[in-house]
Amino acid sequence: QSIGEPGTQLTMRTFHIGGIAQGRAQSQIESRHAGTVRFDKVQTIEKQGYLVVMNRQGKLLVVDDARIDFGGYARALCTALHASMAPAAQVLVEAELVEIAIERAAPAGLILNELFTNALKHGRSPDGRCRLAVTIARDDEGGFTMEVADEGPGLPATARDGSPSSLGVRLVEALVRQLRARLTMGARARGSGARVVVRVPLPA
Repeated sequence: QSIGEPGTQLTMRTFHIGGIAQGRAQSQIESRHAGTVRFDKVQTIEKQGYLVVMNRQGKLLVVDDARIDFGGYARALCTALHASMAPAAQVLVEAELVEIAIERAAPAGLILNELFTNALKHGRSPDGRCRLAVTIARDDEGGFTMEVADEGPGLPATARDGSPSSLGVRLVEALVRQLRARLTMGARARGSGARVVVRVPLPA
């Protein structure tokens, strides 16, 4: 739903949709499913007991309580690992809101934990610095992607040519099969370093 122009006022029951050009409002929206109301990419301020929207585009979501925001979980996981393992590393995490069922979040979280931990350990550039980038984003196929990239020496030959791999890689491959996901391991597009992408489908 479009929630209108900046200045639109929102309550839990009432909000304007469609912007000024359409000039119409809908006083009540009923969801077919129970859940928790959340705003996605909506910038608001509180004024006289109302939430006032400050940006033009955003989403009002009804989130199933049996699902979690994997993007938020990924951000929290990477922050905790970063602080405990390598606080001097430079880590960039870009994570969209991706709602997934809890039973799929567990193996996906284990994959991210393994990839991120491995990058912290081995992803150091020739100057000794550790720079990582993690991206969680929805894709055009209805699923989402996890990407972990570093500026280290790159993947070992065994990971690139399909030879017998380490326990960590075998664990990731098993979890990827469990999710019926696709795993791509290779080099970063520019410069040195490794890039691992996992594309996870989500049931309709």
